[in-house]
Amino acid sequence: MLRLGSILTLAIAIPAGLHAKEASRIVEGKVGQDLRIGLFGSVRPDCRPERTPPVRIVKPPIHGTIIVGTGQTQIPETSTTCGGATFTVLAIFFRPATDFEGEDQTVLEFESGSDDKPVQIVTLVIRR
Repeated sequence: MLRLGSILTLAIAIPAGLHAKEASRIVEGKVGQDLRIGLFGSVRPDCRPERTPPVRIVKPPIHGTIIVGTGQTQIPETSTTCGGATFTVLAIFFRPATDFEGEDQTVLEFESGSDDKPVQIVTLVIRR
């Protein structure tokens, strides 16, 4: 299991029943380093975790591989709701090919429990 000590504000929460069909974004990293695409998970208002959403790689990147694992994240103690709560998230990283520098793209689809599956189009920018 991948252990991640991240802050919830750096995670991307997928609320239950999300109906957004498509979102595009850019993530940037450095040559020779794994690039975090995101941490995906959510908690209910009563601080119980939602299930970790399954992901399907619709279009893999050309210049590297996608790494999918699970990890733990913690809501900051200063949060007015669920402060200090820890929950499991889906962790997705891009591992660029050796010495790759430039742009690549991947498309990810998340199981949301409805017919509308959220899709993320992620542009991966790798620089020296």
